[in-house]
Amino acid sequence: MPVKRWRSRAAHALCGHAGVADPIEAMHRLADSLLTAARVTEPPSDIELLASLRGVRRIEAVDMSEAGMLVPDGAGYVVRANQRHPATRQRFTVAHEVAHTFFNEARAVSHQVSDMATSLYDDSDEEEYLCDVGAGRLLLNPRWLRPMVEAERPSLDALLRLASCCLTSIEATAIQVSQLGLWECSFVFWEPGLRKAERVRSRQ
Repeated sequence: MPVKRWRSRAAHALCGHAGVADPIEAMHRLADSLLTAARVTEPPSDIELLASLRGVRRIEAVDMSEAGMLVPDGAGYVVRANQRHPATRQRFTVAHEVAHTFFNEARAVSHQVSDMATSLYDDSDEEEYLCDVGAGRLLLNPRWLRPMVEAERPSLDALLRLASCCLTSIEATAIQVSQLGLWECSFVFWEPGLRKAERVRSRQ
């Protein structure tokens, strides 16, 4: 498997901030340190507490087109999550916005971030990808996820139990479970309709 070459200033700034060479390891270290500071040792993660330790003074569920926003307010941040999204998705979005604060700290800036979507794990935008990595680490940390997975036999019911315990979506849970490499199985998700690129091809 080829090693990813990280190109963005954001990824390199994060490495410098965490004192490691790999951006994913940097995000893992920062997320783990935050969980330790908050004394979160089991699911579900107290996302409000974690956010408060990163300078988030308020979390708002609002009607908006974006999935989430990180808004500096002079004394810290306000995080906004799309109120039309399920509660589990809102929790992931809030964790994603919390992860953005690591980048702001690394670059010594405090700028607003608007995210049309989260949990895409699209590494074409390295900061967004790493924030998804951070959100997964904060909500489904291997400290507690690994023993939970080891205690289960691979099944959809087991995946649903894990998601329910961690207050996370089944998709986010499946991604973190698969990264542990403990279950010899694959997860496939079907979505109704066609994606935008597929709709274009279907009309040709």
